[in-house]
Amino acid sequence: MAGQDFPSFVGIRDMAERHRELISRRGRPVVGWFCSYTPLEIIDAAGLHPYRIVPEPGRAMTRADSYIDRNYCPYVRTILGEAMDGAYDFMDGLVVLNSCDPMRRLYDVWRYNLAGKFIHLLDLPRIETESAVAYYRECLLGLVAALEDRFRVTISDAALAQAIADRNRTRSLLRELYIANRESGHLPAAQLHGVVRASTLLPRDDFALVLERLLDEVKGAPVEFKEGPRLLITGSIMDNPQIVEFIEECDARVVGDDLCNGTRQFWYEIGPDTDPLAALSRHYLGRTPCPRMKDAQRRFDHVLRMVDDFRADGVVFYTLKFCDPFLFDVPLLKEQLEQRGIPSLLLEGDYTPGTLGRVRTRIEAFIEMLRQDVRTA
Repeated sequence: MAGQDFPSFVGIRDMAERHRELISRRGRPVVGWFCSYTPLEIIDAAGLHPYRIVPEPGRAMTRADSYIDRNYCPYVRTILGEAMDGAYDFMDGLVVLNSCDPMRRLYDVWRYNLAGKFIHLLDLPRIETESAVAYYRECLLGLVAALEDRFRVTISDAALAQAIADRNRTRSLLRELYIANRESGHLPAAQLHGVVRASTLLPRDDFALVLERLLDEVKGAPVEFKEGPRLLITGSIMDNPQIVEFIEECDARVVGDDLCNGTRQFWYEIGPDTDPLAALSRHYLGRTPCPRMKDAQRRFDHVLRMVDDFRADGVVFYTLKFCDPFLFDVPLLKEQLEQRGIPSLLLEGDYTPGTLGRVRTRIEAFIEMLRQDVRTA
């Protein structure tokens, strides 16, 4: 049974296609965000709608090239080009994390050239120490004050605690869905990623209700053993779902991921604390770090655990061009994978369709190599 056969998947897909209409009905101001370290619970507690900006691939970036060099992050350039074309005029504000230099430059260009709406730069420490947690809590207080002032709202501890509980529920459901699908494979990877994408677009309570039903449907469907190599994808933003479609067209399975717009958003829940802002600070600094953070080995250990838990036969590194923090990680993690006998493949994307033919050829060759390894084992 494939994802399109599950009524709840169809429901989520249809809701995602008309997400602007559903958001408009709620009448809540919309605040855009980019990075998975963004504390969405604060935006929720303010009664606002957080909206993750992930542009569609294949967009022209000509206008953005006048403000940001072409030898720069294609994700940032594509976002800026879309913003200058009015794609995000429906938003009432923006929260930008100081997560990397390109995002900081995006903040600068947006603030000076697309002024008129709320925009807040949130600093993010690179380490998890008591002083870093305390500092980040102060940064979160600054975000709270800025949202309260701009939108004339009050963000109470009770509202924050409820937002944390609601987000934890969604995190738990998404994680359960990945684990249930790990065995059954009923949802092709592109569709599973579509479900995760919908979670960043739709009103939270609407999405959670349909997600619960989808999880029940997947768990209740009979498991069918599927042959073929099992792959884990790790990296930055997966900008084009065709990549995972190519993999599965080659009779391989993408059984899990460690991506900025995949499991990294929800794999761990926020722990309890009498101070909600302290809980948020500890969670976001203490979760499995992405490459912009220190403690690379903790990140590598997480990927290696996922390889074991999802019984992956190979790993695909997927990163956007010029994303140096992720590219620095590749040879180090590749070496640790090789020590376990796990082959890996590096792919780079740039938000343009021109590279897809070469990517498909490399995927086909990698999967054929995995099949040969299985046959000779």
